[in-house]
Amino acid sequence: MAQKKHGSTHHLIPKSRGGPKESWNLMDKIIKEHRAWHLFFYNLLPCEAIAKILGTHKKNLISTNKRIKAWQVLFGSDASSREAIEVIKNTWTLRWCFTFEQCSNNGVCKKQCPVLELYEKGGLKW
Repeated sequence: MAQKKHGSTHHLIPKSRGGPKESWNLMDKIIKEHRAWHLFFYNLLPCEAIAKILGTHKKNLISTNKRIKAWQVLFGSDASSREAIEVIKNTWTLRWCFTFEQCSNNGVCKKQCPVLELYEKGGLKW
């Protein structure tokens, strides 16, 4: 992970899943938020994270103290699942690729985009 003085670079498509080091795939994030994302969602894409929230009751999502703290950092302590989804849509999404409405509940992008192109070329690991 590239470290900066007050932030770090988040790969929207994780390097471990074939994400390139190109500008369209990089997002500067505050270190605390970046760590919280990976603690909570590991290497999920934003739409996969939304699908996880949609498919899991909030109390099961925040089942450990570390995950509770990560939720608080990412979304605020009193955030509902709906509010968490809005935060992801507004601050963690692949804006160049799709909006939430174009993403099905299981996290599959419904229109052609760089993520799917990378997957079709065998470069994205699911």
